[in-house]
Amino acid sequence: LVERAPDAVLVLCGGRVVYANTAALRLIGAGYLGQLMGKDIFGLVHLSSHESVREWLATVVNNKVTVLCQEETFARLDGVPVVCEVSAVPIRFDDQDGSLIFVRDATERKTVAERMANEQRMSLVRELAGGLAHELNNLIQVVNGNAELARASVPDDAPVQAQLDAIIRAGGQIAE
Repeated sequence: LVERAPDAVLVLCGGRVVYANTAALRLIGAGYLGQLMGKDIFGLVHLSSHESVREWLATVVNNKVTVLCQEETFARLDGVPVVCEVSAVPIRFDDQDGSLIFVRDATERKTVAERMANEQRMSLVRELAGGLAHELNNLIQVVNGNAELARASVPDDAPVQAQLDAIIRAGGQIAE
């Protein structure tokens, strides 16, 4: 059952891998079990997650407490980071206290969630920009309309005509 599980399953004793299923090999990018057996867990965990893994691993082994769904970054053997959801339970294995670790690759889920969040932000920005453009257009119509009325009410050769023409040109550019 564990060997065919879709999520990675590791058994650690003394902080070292004593069992890894096929999904764990895939997750870490190992071609065969010997690449993981006996390996220190911190050789599989990205440096950014060392401290938190150290803490919950000690909690599981020393206090016999289950740790549920921690987000950690593992590191494939080729160095590529993999964001994972990790749960761990205390276990007795070959007369040693250890931990049974369940690891789910969360990279795709996080990527989709980030993309959706970005799309949501962009939608809000478009909505805000549309609202601002509408409000600005309303105001510029007032400026343009009053400038047109003022220009029509003064003679063509009046000195103020040049300023009114400049206002109307600028208002037209803003409206565009």
